[in-house]
Amino acid sequence: MFLACSSTVPTGHTGILTTFGKVEDVSLGNGLNFHKPWQNIVTMTNKEQTFTEANVSFSKDLQEVTYLYTVKYSLLPSAAPTIYKTVGEDYFNILLKSQINNSVKNAFGLREAEDMTEHRAMIQSEIHSAVSEYAKSYGIDATFFLDDFDFTDAYTNAIEAKQVAEQEALRDKTQQQ
Repeated sequence: MFLACSSTVPTGHTGILTTFGKVEDVSLGNGLNFHKPWQNIVTMTNKEQTFTEANVSFSKDLQEVTYLYTVKYSLLPSAAPTIYKTVGEDYFNILLKSQINNSVKNAFGLREAEDMTEHRAMIQSEIHSAVSEYAKSYGIDATFFLDDFDFTDAYTNAIEAKQVAEQEALRDKTQQQ
């Protein structure tokens, strides 16, 4: 009988007490926890998790941008019962994934493709702020990293040709002087 009234919450997890399936607003810490025989303890991880994904967006001038991002996230112990009750264990896909992609698309959509490389740090910072503030409202700590972005080969070749033409024009001007 004693063993049926105790459960262990592993390190890096939060225990969520349920009574006949109803989530109680109690988060249980690591180690041995005691409960009534009709209660159960469900665990959710608080460990930092990493998600990486590639996706496509468009710049202000409608150039296709392929991007790769990584998000490191963890659930705050105090938020575990509410997240489990309202969203479930797949909270990253349900809450964060679409918000991340919307934040990227908004940031990319504000800039001309030609200016994006120069403003990469600012773009990452804007997206990180939007994602982390949104996640924080749910009790999730999230850090966004813009790993890479790239344009279509045709656009990249056109930019390269433009830069070569500008350099040649500058060289011709210098030679004429």
